[in-house]
Amino acid sequence: MKIYIRIVMGGVVDMSKRTGRQWAILIGALALILWLSFVFGNSTLSKQESAEVSSSFMEAIEVVLRPIVEWVTGESASYDLLHKIVRKGAHLVEFAALSFILTVLLRLFCGTWKTHAIGYVLFISLLFGVADEFLQSFTGRGTSVRDVMLDFVGALIGIGIGIVIIELFEKIFRRRSK
Repeated sequence: MKIYIRIVMGGVVDMSKRTGRQWAILIGALALILWLSFVFGNSTLSKQESAEVSSSFMEAIEVVLRPIVEWVTGESASYDLLHKIVRKGAHLVEFAALSFILTVLLRLFCGTWKTHAIGYVLFISLLFGVADEFLQSFTGRGTSVRDVMLDFVGALIGIGIGIVIIELFEKIFRRRSK
């Protein structure tokens, strides 16, 4: 029994004759869908629900976070400061992961590095950052250009991590194939 999957930009793929690259693209596309669901799911939370989620996360990492913040600032870290760091850090992490997935997917689609591909990842990440803030406006939470800028910085971090990891994997596999 043959299984066919339509992949945007890639045409129809016969999954019974799948390659490692096709599986990687499929897994990457699924990871992208799941991650976007997570990001936009967080955007649909009300102000109170969002605060509860970040508070529960903060309680879990406060033991590690508080000493670091106090060491960096040289003064006692308030609950509000820690909460703000967690909330703003979430923007960086969400969009670093998103752009990492996009970077890997674009590399798999293109086959080689293309400088404009990084521009596409940045543009797509920025577009999702703006959409994320726009969606939040319907939940009673405010929108913020600063949050979009944090999303963009997260995207830059994710692209950098993606490029480094891809280059390392390619170097390892080139050595093995020799």
